[in-house]
Amino acid sequence: MSNKIETKKCSKCGGEWPLQACFRQRNRPGEEPGAPSSYHPVCVMCEITDRNDPTPEERAKRKAQNSIERHAQKWKITPSEFAKRYGWEIARMSYDIMHGLDNTCPYCYERFADMGHGLSDITLDIVDPKREPYYRTNTKWCCSTCNSEKARMAPELWEQRLIVWPQYMAWRDKIKGNATYGLPLFSERELFD
Repeated sequence: MSNKIETKKCSKCGGEWPLQACFRQRNRPGEEPGAPSSYHPVCVMCEITDRNDPTPEERAKRKAQNSIERHAQKWKITPSEFAKRYGWEIARMSYDIMHGLDNTCPYCYERFADMGHGLSDITLDIVDPKREPYYRTNTKWCCSTCNSEKARMAPELWEQRLIVWPQYMAWRDKIKGNATYGLPLFSERELFD
């Protein structure tokens, strides 16, 4: 019998913790109970810390730090080297997060306050994934829906969609006010002939 304790790396803090003691199980159909993949990716300590953080500003700082760590991992360099190379400063990033939360997504113009999930709704988009991720020129804080929709779409194609978006919003508002807006109109003669 082995005394080795199975561990798992937390996707939020990066710590390697005992699997059963520090991660919550999730129920997925067809997944074998006890398999490492059947546990949440975030450790219980991070979950509790997130709930107990005293201020949104502190949570914004941690969100900025987590963004740096995740992107540094993709570029296969240390977080400090990544932050220095691309100008990802935690103070500036957390300020931008808080400013964004008080306003709208720069892509879809929906208010973050109306989305209902707080800091979870704001994510960092790499505008052109083919270019290096310099913070001030190739990143933008936006809602998670737009970031997911954009994914790795070419910036030119995404911009075309953004140009049409306000037209869609106006169309949607007109339809809400008048269900027959935009439908073909018929003369009385055509209706009764």
